[in-house]
Amino acid sequence: MTGEECLIVQDVAGLREEQHDVPHTIEASDYKQVAKELGKPQRDPNYKVFTEDTDITFYHASDIEVREPLWDYARSVMSEPEADLRDFGLGFYTCLDVEYPLKLASSKDVLTLNKYIANLKGLRYVEFELDLEWLLTIGFHRRDMNSRKWCHALRDRCRSWLSGCDVAIGVISNDKTYSAVEGFLDNLMPDSAAIAMINAANYGVQYVFKSNVAAQRLKDGFHSSTSYDASQIHFYRNTFANEKEEYSAIADKLRMDIMEQGGGMFFERIVSGGAIDGRVRF
Repeated sequence: MTGEECLIVQDVAGLREEQHDVPHTIEASDYKQVAKELGKPQRDPNYKVFTEDTDITFYHASDIEVREPLWDYARSVMSEPEADLRDFGLGFYTCLDVEYPLKLASSKDVLTLNKYIANLKGLRYVEFELDLEWLLTIGFHRRDMNSRKWCHALRDRCRSWLSGCDVAIGVISNDKTYSAVEGFLDNLMPDSAAIAMINAANYGVQYVFKSNVAAQRLKDGFHSSTSYDASQIHFYRNTFANEKEEYSAIADKLRMDIMEQGGGMFFERIVSGGAIDGRVRF
């Protein structure tokens, strides 16, 4: 393990003071208590508001030029459930890094980078750290949890809370790192291992525009679009594939190291055991 990997393991392992065994299922006697706890009134969302009067540059890659972004455009090309099953739900996804969207969209045969310069002053936003709240939010938005009715109230509360903001900000998740989120949701690894694996990808932050007023800021701030030729697309596609291979080796080692240390907690234990109290805003 490199020095950097050691630091990641030490930092994440230190997030939790208690150690827990792997839970397999929730005991039948616990379901009524779980339902009672998850039925608590929704907390005040406490959205923050952008106060700085400054311009920010955002990037979004696609196979077309997008001069007029629509925050709910996914519903025009997908069924409603599929359109909503994304990191932070329905929204127009952008990031501050110019390279990442190009790599992510490089599977397409046509690649266009859209650039926007927008002022977000006055918009309501929710910002996530890479922690349990982020894990649960990503999980509850990308998976319906149809077979786990005991957590539907918490899932719905999370989705409702986030749908009320204009912009959601948080670490990027994609199909590569989502395997760590799935491992956590399936009780195959504790939260600390999943967080360490996602942190190792070092993808940066995404800004998701989730309302008409937020999308209008991007429309007003459309700057330019740049098209990429076949050789450039091939370059980004290969770069992304190589990064996936490198990440897989590092992530698996982190997962095993942390699980051997016994740190963190598992999804069902967190939700059913009351360990979620005070650790999420929804």
